[in-house]
Amino acid sequence: MGRLFKAFIFKIRRDVTFKITLIVGAGIAVFITLLYLILQNALPDEFADTKLLTGPTMLLNSFSPVQNFGIAIPVNLISFTCLEFTQGTIRNKIIAGNSKFKIYASLCLSGLIFAFALIIVYAAICTGLGSIFGGFDLSQPIALMTGQKAYIDGIFILKYLLIVVVVYISVVSFAIFMATSFRNIGPCIPIVMITLMVCYLSVTIIASISNDPRVDVSGVKAVLKIINPLYALSGGMEIDSAAKAYIPNGTLIAAIINNLVYAGLFFTAGSLLFKKRDVK
Repeated sequence: MGRLFKAFIFKIRRDVTFKITLIVGAGIAVFITLLYLILQNALPDEFADTKLLTGPTMLLNSFSPVQNFGIAIPVNLISFTCLEFTQGTIRNKIIAGNSKFKIYASLCLSGLIFAFALIIVYAAICTGLGSIFGGFDLSQPIALMTGQKAYIDGIFILKYLLIVVVVYISVVSFAIFMATSFRNIGPCIPIVMITLMVCYLSVTIIASISNDPRVDVSGVKAVLKIINPLYALSGGMEIDSAAKAYIPNGTLIAAIINNLVYAGLFFTAGSLLFKKRDVK
């Protein structure tokens, strides 16, 4: 297992596509920062006391797997994994005496390193630039992805980052499962992208509707909290009477459980399927 992981690190350090992806991510981070800077001047009057371009705002908006640079991560991960098959790397690992379970486990572990390396670099640049232009002041309200404004604190950020970690674990597990099952980027990328978009949009739409006091969507939100792995990341935050955003402990626990369950199911199914199929 250790040799397989070292082989991955050796390969990725010399992979041109990975380096290009990092450069593209940095470019997108700069572009998004400039876009937020422009939009800052276009905010309506009710947001006059709210800075759109700040470190906290950029931090919260950097991690979505279906927005900005985040959408490129599962795409690149699928492409990178499928190349392992087309280039004969997987076959060589089997010939070298590695078990298929260890190979699959190393693909998942490598995929996590791959995904987190990309998203951390992107989020760090976005947050750094946002802090330079707008500061990192938690005493000021920020504009949330739901279109509302609220205050956040360190506990909120820590909970959010924990949700980010478990969400990407399930996203990577899903992407690896699809890539090793089809071994072709053709069907994999559309299936993964459509699935993630449906998960994201379902939460975003319900979150927008819930802002209308005349509509009761509490039942739908309760179901999404249980079955939708992106629920907490996309719309799991609440705002109290003091305009302070918070993530309920129930939402946090549900996010940890359902994402780890999805990750476990995809890992188990993927490893069993990979073990039974011939690799040529």
